[in-house]
Amino acid sequence: MKTSFKHRLNFIIKHFYIAILIMVIFGSVTLLIINKIPKYYESKSILLIEDNKEYNYQNYQTYTKYVKNSDLIKNLEFTYQNVNSNNISINLLSNSKLVEIRVKNSDMHLSLEMNNVLSSLYKEQILNIYPNMQLFTISSASIIDAPNINTNHCLIIALISGLVVGIMILNIYSSGKIHIYNHKDIRKYLNIKTLGVIPSENSVPYEKTKNVLYDTKIRMINKPDSIISESYRMVRTNLDFLNLKIINFTSTSIGEGKSATISNIAVSFALMGKRVLLIDCDLRKPRIHRNFHINRSLGLTDVICYNRLEEYENIIQEFKIKNTNYHLDILSAGSKVVNPSEMLSSNRFKKLINMLKDEYDLILIDCPPVSLMTDAAIVSRISNGTVYVVEYDRISSSIINSNIETLKNLKVNILGAVITKVNIKRQRKLYGSKYEYYHDYIA
Repeated sequence: MKTSFKHRLNFIIKHFYIAILIMVIFGSVTLLIINKIPKYYESKSILLIEDNKEYNYQNYQTYTKYVKNSDLIKNLEFTYQNVNSNNISINLLSNSKLVEIRVKNSDMHLSLEMNNVLSSLYKEQILNIYPNMQLFTISSASIIDAPNINTNHCLIIALISGLVVGIMILNIYSSGKIHIYNHKDIRKYLNIKTLGVIPSENSVPYEKTKNVLYDTKIRMINKPDSIISESYRMVRTNLDFLNLKIINFTSTSIGEGKSATISNIAVSFALMGKRVLLIDCDLRKPRIHRNFHINRSLGLTDVICYNRLEEYENIIQEFKIKNTNYHLDILSAGSKVVNPSEMLSSNRFKKLINMLKDEYDLILIDCPPVSLMTDAAIVSRISNGTVYVVEYDRISSSIINSNIETLKNLKVNILGAVITKVNIKRQRKLYGSKYEYYHDYIA
């Protein structure tokens, strides 16, 4: 699925904190490595050996080897703790009378001091053995090599590299994380039509209800003149044109606003004077009874499991819409069961639906998410059409598309999608003027 540059850019901006985190990690690791790298200052001094005799190079070499193998180095190690003998060298320069002394240490001053001490000890030992020999200091101890690691430059390079790597990772990751933002994305990535767009309350500040006057969570009842209520009416209008009898609602995952959407749409159909039945088939996590504040104790599972098909009229609850002459019939989930899928696949459930469709103008069924259970697929096959609820900017379109294809392979009639919790502020170009116009009209 090819992604646009705009989508990739939006994804990177939204998750830019990840790139910052990677940049910080790169910088921290770089500082850690730099601190672990030994930083040595190397000092050097040169001595001249003179004995007024015609000794050859091998004689001088013998002197030096003897001194190196004596207790000279051990004495130095005793004087200066944590001295590494591998960082100390005494060498006779080739074909000469010159002795070169080198000392490495992480402390520059200590390196110079140790070199001077070593030179003095060297002279002392040679003169103890050969009193007539003379040693002259040709070159005093001086630093010839110092650490050249520029911590600031290394840190800057690491931070820039970390930021670039982070952006590259986000760019690659964005190709598989195309989210749904508007109806154009529904057509482009899911290849279905949009039945409606439901704004989020946070994106429409004047939509917030401070004091709820009714004992229900349904926006169509609490605030029927709101923009969100009007959005539900738009979905209702699109569904009404289809003239179908049984419609079920499902989604990809929990918390996408599926139950709230079907509850509001059920009320909007009831307000048209239609005889509407709302059935809660999300038997594992039912929400309908909570939305309407009704009793769950008797419901769908009790009708099916206890073969009370003939008594369904006594189990269906009538919800009267306040300040109107209309009502909505609700069949709650009922008692908890351990085998929801088997129950929904039973002949009793199919028989119940056939009995109910003769009594109602419209039956709306709330199903579990497709990606979690098979219940939605089972109910979708006996429905006339399925509405797919998609939450704005939450789930990857590839996952949603996979679930939709699963339903299509089962010969399910996908009516379209409803996008919920849409941030109108971020989608101002598409929806802003529409909702501003409606707000000005009712103000």
